[in-house]
Amino acid sequence: MAKQYPSHIVCLSAEAVEIIFELGCGDRIAGVTGFAVEPHAARRKPRVSGFSRVNFDKVDALKPDLVIAFSDVQAEAAKELVRRGHTVLATNQRSLAEVFETILLIGRVIGRETQAQKLAGKMRAEIFGRRQHRLKRPKVYFEE
Repeated sequence: MAKQYPSHIVCLSAEAVEIIFELGCGDRIAGVTGFAVEPHAARRKPRVSGFSRVNFDKVDALKPDLVIAFSDVQAEAAKELVRRGHTVLATNQRSLAEVFETILLIGRVIGRETQAQKLAGKMRAEIFGRRQHRLKRPKVYFEE
């Protein structure tokens, strides 16, 4: 029997949306957070949440076979989604190493492990390869 992978995914965080699109599975995304703006195709998906608030009825109506949540801020939402019978994958990456592990995890869950390994490898090379060439480090602003 062939292994079944999620085909109707709701993403409550923008990074999950971007990862899934990068892995070539954007067509499997059924609903997204309002913060999902990249890639542009994500903007055409139904909006089901902000970051800390989820419209549970909208999620239910999409009948996802997987919901991906992020961070302790979404812990209560994940709990409610499980109560409603949804399968939830909640991640809480806080470092680059954990970001790479999350990409690999999502890749395994959706049946794109090889593509996830390539994506994580490409990102590692882009980030850490610059150190070897002694290029100036970019200034980064992050707001949460």
